[in-house]
Amino acid sequence: MSAAAVKDASGAVVHLATQIEDLTEQRGVERRLAVSEARFRGMFENSPVAIALVDLAWVIRSANVALSDLVGVALVDLVGRPLRGIVGGLTKSDLTRAARQRSVMLGEHPFTHADGSSGWVLAASTRLESIGDGNSATLAVRLIDITKLKVGEEALRQHGLHDELTGLPNRSLYNQRLNEALVDPRHAGRELAVIIVDLNHFKHVNDGLGHKLGDLVLTEAGRRIKAVDAKRRHGRSDRRRRVRVGRS
Repeated sequence: MSAAAVKDASGAVVHLATQIEDLTEQRGVERRLAVSEARFRGMFENSPVAIALVDLAWVIRSANVALSDLVGVALVDLVGRPLRGIVGGLTKSDLTRAARQRSVMLGEHPFTHADGSSGWVLAASTRLESIGDGNSATLAVRLIDITKLKVGEEALRQHGLHDELTGLPNRSLYNQRLNEALVDPRHAGRELAVIIVDLNHFKHVNDGLGHKLGDLVLTEAGRRIKAVDAKRRHGRSDRRRRVRVGRS
């Protein structure tokens, strides 16, 4: 309600002109917005998933505790820092897609912890129409820690391509590298040599001294082969082609 005095020619107030406006609907909208903002803030701050609210320059305007724990940086120190300085591989095209679309998967990206260690996150963004606290953030970027998954994948890859006993490349990796060498244009018109190394009388070691000792012999043989190969690589000229070794 508002009121204004109405005066006569002498300046005396003769009556008041009042205006009354029904704000019931507006107050209801404001209450619903406040509840929605409080719900969002509660979900944001208590989410187990790392979330950063960023502007269109990838600058962090707000972050939750999960993100602070993930990267080892205090919340107060995260605000104002570029997200791209923490999560690697985010490009301008990623930002453009995130700004134009409601929800975008940004893929797997490496990140760096404050202690110098590194890991991997699966990143996704959601465009926010408005932020209740009035800051300039327009994107909510979620970061899911997949470091253990990536380590497991690498272990499986290594296990599938390397001999478990000696650590040397196995037959699968040998075939892969041989095929790569055969189609490598740098080797066009040049000969390709394959060397097979045998351990004489190894069957006698296994049969006479046992498989455990035989495994030790194989392990030591693999170590020596790798040492010779490493020494040769270190001392060779860049003009000569590298030859990889493996256990078949």
